[in-house]
Amino acid sequence: APPVQFWAGRMFYISGLGALRHRTANMHTLLALGTSVAYGYSVALVFIDALSPEILSDHGIEAAVYFDTVAIIIALILIPRIVIDTDFLTFFNEDSEVRTDFASVNRLLTGAIPIYVVFDGDEGGFFRDPEMLRYLQRVQKKLEKQDGVNQVMSTVDFVTRANRALAADDPDEERIPDSRMALAEIMFMLPKDETRRFQVSNHSSTNLVVRTAELGSRSVSALEKRIRSVLGEEKLPPGISADGKTIIGN
Repeated sequence: APPVQFWAGRMFYISGLGALRHRTANMHTLLALGTSVAYGYSVALVFIDALSPEILSDHGIEAAVYFDTVAIIIALILIPRIVIDTDFLTFFNEDSEVRTDFASVNRLLTGAIPIYVVFDGDEGGFFRDPEMLRYLQRVQKKLEKQDGVNQVMSTVDFVTRANRALAADDPDEERIPDSRMALAEIMFMLPKDETRRFQVSNHSSTNLVVRTAELGSRSVSALEKRIRSVLGEEKLPPGISADGKTIIGN
């Protein structure tokens, strides 16, 4: 009972007493006062019953204590405040090998944690359409500006670089080709072992790989909300599906 009353419930004392110092009261004042009275009454009964039980019997007082009631009240009030997180790195010291290795991977890969944003077309060759890739490019640029995002990669990166290389390394040609035929030729020339994680072989599905250093369910969930917000801002072209099941953390 003491740990629940004075450790778990310490926030009620801090807030409640703080309010009293300003000559006012709040719900925490009521909780601190009520649980303290019940706890103090229970402690007094325990000592009286142990030292002079006849005092209680002479006055018809039942030796009923309220430790469990106080603990249940405090626990019920604190349950909504419980936050579950899965940031395993916090369990290791700052100079531990696990943390230093993670920092190295994060630095070398520009974000150690990949999140895949998947887009499905309604037919094969769907993402050989320049307009579809331009849509991906707009989403990619917006995601790159989000807090917690270190890097975003997609098929667009390979296509624009290849288009520049075919144009004698002209910087102005680092873009998505205008025609579907030109785009198809470039996409079929791309090395499959490097592009496999960004698109399926028939170009009916593609994804953006968002690299981040965010860890823990809270921070990753917040990043996921920001990603979904970007997807909501950019209206999906006809034929693309990107619903709530398309964001996959790995």
